[in-house]
Amino acid sequence: MLKCNSQSNSTDKSIEEFDVLSPDGKQIALGRKDGIWLVDTRTGRTDPKPLRWLNHRDGTISGFAFTSDGKSFIAARHSTAYRWDLQTKQAEVLLANDLIGISAMALSPDGKRLAIGDDSMNMTEWQVGTGTTNTLLHKWKQPSVIYNLTYSPSGEFLACGLYEEVKCYNSAGKSVIGSAASKMAHQSGVVHLAFNKHSTRLASGDHCGNVAIWSPTAVRPIAKFRAHDPAQGATAGSVRAISFSRRSGNLVSIGDDEQLKVWDMQGKLVESQRVKCPCAIIHDLRDTLVCAHRALGGFCRFADVRVGLSTMDF
Repeated sequence: MLKCNSQSNSTDKSIEEFDVLSPDGKQIALGRKDGIWLVDTRTGRTDPKPLRWLNHRDGTISGFAFTSDGKSFIAARHSTAYRWDLQTKQAEVLLANDLIGISAMALSPDGKRLAIGDDSMNMTEWQVGTGTTNTLLHKWKQPSVIYNLTYSPSGEFLACGLYEEVKCYNSAGKSVIGSAASKMAHQSGVVHLAFNKHSTRLASGDHCGNVAIWSPTAVRPIAKFRAHDPAQGATAGSVRAISFSRRSGNLVSIGDDEQLKVWDMQGKLVESQRVKCPCAIIHDLRDTLVCAHRALGGFCRFADVRVGLSTMDF
């Protein structure tokens, strides 16, 4: 039976900028201009005080993640990347460079490399703790936006989502995925990226509801398909979240059409179910699929969703 527990955690929802789940699914971080609020997904309770920014300049949060061990949280704003110790709630500056404006950020699974996409269309990789750049991975000559950066669980690959384009860099700093193939798969901004647990597959989702599944070492996608349609009365519908199931290996997606869908690796629809909440992120645990409300500033928990099986026990 589907159980959806949603609770509002803020009286001012207009300032919420992002939400992300911890690796174990027990906490969700809600990013706002006054700081980062941590919510217990089991109880819905919010910490009494947020993780505070070290400065109070206005601006959009451009990158955020829990570290792989769940003990720290990182976020980028303006030209600065921060890391908080979640036990002491103390913040430190990972990277500060007034010459760049950070548009996307990702931390490698070992916590030693920080990938930065900036507003000058440079993508660089920094050594955490040294403040020095390691590699200029790419500089785009054509105007675009770096929407998303994501490391694979193995740390071997770094995926980048752009306007109508996907890149996936290996440890040598080279991307195999072709630009022409990317533009055939996507016709808008690639806002969501996800690797499977073995780092052998990469999924990409865009603002128009399209999804593609790639091998990080192949030029063309394994599958490309329209995953989600616009909501009623809208002209366009975005992919809100994508995630690979840890058990079945299938891909799970949620869109503006309020549909939760499960796809196999050839892009064939396995299962579909309507969800009555604007889910923004999904996280597949051993026996629970956790989703988050961006609009409500809370969360909902879908108990006993057997992702990728012949039936879904809602």
